[in-house]
Formats: sequence, structure tokens, C-alpha cells
Amino acid sequence: MIRLTSFGDDVIEAMPTWSPDGTEIAFVTWDNKAGGAIYKKRADGKRKVILLTTDLTGKKSGVFMNPKWNFEGDKIVFLIGNERSYKESYGPYAFKSNEKIMWVSSKGGKLNFIDESLKEKKYKIYFWKYIFKV
Repeated sequence: MIRLTSFGDDVIEAMPTWSPDGTEIAFVTWDNKAGGAIYKKRADGKRKVILLTTDLTGKKSGVFMNPKWNFEGDKIVFLIGNERSYKESYGPYAFKSNEKIMWVSSKGGKLNFIDESLKEKKYKIYFWKYIFKV
């Protein structure tokens, strides 16, 4: 087993997900200074990590969660929540009322809004529903 990333001890790396062809891994990070992000890395360890969650205005702040590749491997669907709500919430469902369902190209760039996430909505249904329409 080899470590694919070299982030410092202050950065949390979590929720890895394999690309459909098995060549890349996308994952979320959290840093108390810089906030959250989604990165991808080649599974063979070659090349540097690529920050996906940037656009012309810079990095989108927030807490990124549950990244999932679409079947074609050209988009990643994820949940994003407000950092303040995350820090002030408690319990397993307190934060979920403030999440948005979004997608980003697997090459990075603009973050694209899909829908607001509400407690009564089922995330898996949205992932499957939008995975083909995105």
C-alpha cells in the first residue's frame, strides 16, 4: 500500500471514491484555515493531486461531502454545506438541512448547482436521478 497524497497533518482527507475506470480517486479535504475542497489523484500515485473545486472566482468555501463519479467519469456529484452551520450543529442530522447538491467536471472548474437538499429527500435518489441528466 502506498500513500497517494502529501497534505500536512492539519488537513483531513476523507470520503475517497474511485473513478468508473479505476484510474483516479476523488476525495474531500478539510483544513481549518483554508476550508474544504475536492481533489483527485491518479490511483497509481503518478502526478500531483488536482484541485477540482475552483472556478474563476477561486476556491468555493464550504464543507464538501460524499463525492460520487457519474458513469462516464466526466462529472463528480457531491454535497456541500455551509461551514458555519457545520461548526454550530450537533447530532447526525443537524447539518443536512443546509446542504446543496452540486456537480463539478472531473477536470475541475465551475461548481454547478443541482438542488437544495432537505431532510426528507433521499440523497441516493438524487444521485441516481441527476447522474444521467448532469
